Amino acid sequence: MLFLSTGEKTLAQHMADVNKKLKAGMKVRMLALPADKSKGLGMFDELNGFEDAAALSDALKVRVAKYYGTPLTAFLHALCAPEEMLRWSVIVRRTVEQFITQNLPASASGQAQRAALRFGLAAAAGESAAAKIDEHGPRTIDRLGFRKMMEHGLGDALHTTNIYYVLPEAWKAEIFKGMNISAVNKELIREVSLS
Repeated sequence: MLFLSTGEKTLAQHMADVNKKLKAGMKVRMLALPADKSKGLGMFDELNGFEDAAALSDALKVRVAKYYGTPLTAFLHALCAPEEMLRWSVIVRRTVEQFITQNLPASASGQAQRAALRFGLAAAAGESAAAKIDEHGPRTIDRLGFRKMMEHGLGDALHTTNIYYVLPEAWKAEIFKGMNISAVNKELIREVSLS
């Protein structure tokens, strides 16, 4: 069974508080990992339109309480369909093996191997769930927006133009970071109307 704890103290710190020694098997079952993405947003990569990490966290809590279990149920139904079980078992096995190969030296201890196996299984579940969303499109990390390509003309006069759609949060927090966004928008509207 896997679980996450958002406690501020690790198991080792809790054990030290009561003068107990942490055993190796306990470390494997309750791994302590810092959850900071080093972007100044705590565990988050981006704020997705929220004012700060606390607001995003609060919104997630509300949505998790409302939709708890819904995605998992759909994922398990798809995963356990008789015609899909063999295919998914191969995908999960390969993903776990690839994760272990990439993240664990061959000389690692048995405890490290067991921990890597658990993380590999979690990675395989996440990759499998994400693949059900769109098995054909590439995955984009830190997406700022979208691009639409349009073809114009015929024959030798055929040319392509790109239209870029920028997500509101990326527009404000990445592209024009530190600038007065209202002033930027007004200036851009003025420039477009002059051209």
